[in-house]
Amino acid sequence: MPFTPSKNLASSSLFILSTLLVSSCGSNPMSTTPVTPAVLTVAFGSTGALDGSNNTNPADNIWVAKSDGSGLMPLTRLTMSGADSGEPIWSPDSKKIAFVSTCALNGSDAAGTANNIWVINADGSGAAPLTHLTASGNTYWNLAWSPDSKKLAFASSAALDGSDALNTNAAVNVWVMNADGTAATPVTRLTVAEPDGSWTSQLPVWSPDSTRLAFLSVGALDGTNALNPNRVFNIWTAKADGSSAAPLTRLSANGVSQTYPAWSPDGTKISFIAQRALDGTDAPSPTNGSNLWTINADGTATTHLTSFTTNDFMFYPVWSPDGRKLVFGSARAFDGSDAFNVNSTTNVWTINSDGTGAFAVSRLTTTGINFVLPLTWSPDGKKIGFTSQRAVDGSDAANPSGQTNVWLLNADGTGAMPLTHLTTGTAGSGLPTWKP
Repeated sequence: MPFTPSKNLASSSLFILSTLLVSSCGSNPMSTTPVTPAVLTVAFGSTGALDGSNNTNPADNIWVAKSDGSGLMPLTRLTMSGADSGEPIWSPDSKKIAFVSTCALNGSDAAGTANNIWVINADGSGAAPLTHLTASGNTYWNLAWSPDSKKLAFASSAALDGSDALNTNAAVNVWVMNADGTAATPVTRLTVAEPDGSWTSQLPVWSPDSTRLAFLSVGALDGTNALNPNRVFNIWTAKADGSSAAPLTRLSANGVSQTYPAWSPDGTKISFIAQRALDGTDAPSPTNGSNLWTINADGTATTHLTSFTTNDFMFYPVWSPDGRKLVFGSARAFDGSDAFNVNSTTNVWTINSDGTGAFAVSRLTTTGINFVLPLTWSPDGKKIGFTSQRAVDGSDAANPSGQTNVWLLNADGTGAMPLTHLTTGTAGSGLPTWKP
């Protein structure tokens, strides 16, 4: 199912403030001339009322807003319960937004029987489905647009033969297709499923040159149609056409966990979160603590950037556009010690790419203020976007009934601003994504 803002939380970013120093001739002193802030555009999912008021709409829709808070507008206008649209992602050429939706394939304000991938022009025109499944239970997630805008990768429970049917055991695989919806190809081909129903392959991400994919899979390391012992997720890579899938990591010990792969901007490394022993062996963390790791794109030099032993669940590392930092979520103490934050409240953190300089960008301590994936950097690296249940007045308090909103925050921790202001009913907004 697509993102439901009231239940899931997310992340995204912001606008730019800058100052131009101009030196004058003669005896005139140097002066500072303010420059008009660059205003960026953010897309996100929301169940807010279509008139922009603080009310709840029966369906999720795709919205856009300017990073200064202006221009709030729904791109889709569904009102029927069950006809939901969410998980927006901009094409790198800024022309389109891809999203997932359960609306009817004819585009009417009605619920369909399956979840499909759609695209819409940046101005809200030309909404069209790229996939056309009707079999009940078919679902798409984890959309990822290749940097050259030519392909989309995603996770799906669709049948591997491309027919309008659910895959055997509803097993989830990673797929890739052309940006016009043609040539859909399964990258993984699992038909065995996790006993607890969780996804078998997921979270595809693209290399910066659009030639390779990295993703998570619980498949057997020999590539056969079987689960890895102890159902351990490993990081895999494949070519852009879906061929040559192979594991980059090869863990199988009970209790080891790896997730949230992210490719560095220069294409040399992949970051991820793992609950594994800090010595790099195929063993779990003794306390189930999570840490931030990197691995070279060729599978060498696995390195942990953090060294926690507390049972802290970290999530969703994302590289800054210049590759110098990563942003991630963590419930660690603000002083950086190996301890939990007050009330184990999760916050936005940044860290240098060499593991130094960990910094709590948000500094919340109240129970019930949470956010989840994904965190996002603005294209200029100045701001971080995310979704939070924080009170819209900016205080260290939660919204009345846990409503989520899209927030923007300067990378130095200043300037926290809610882009949406929903506080009533089950309304919520989340999963922001920046227009390149």
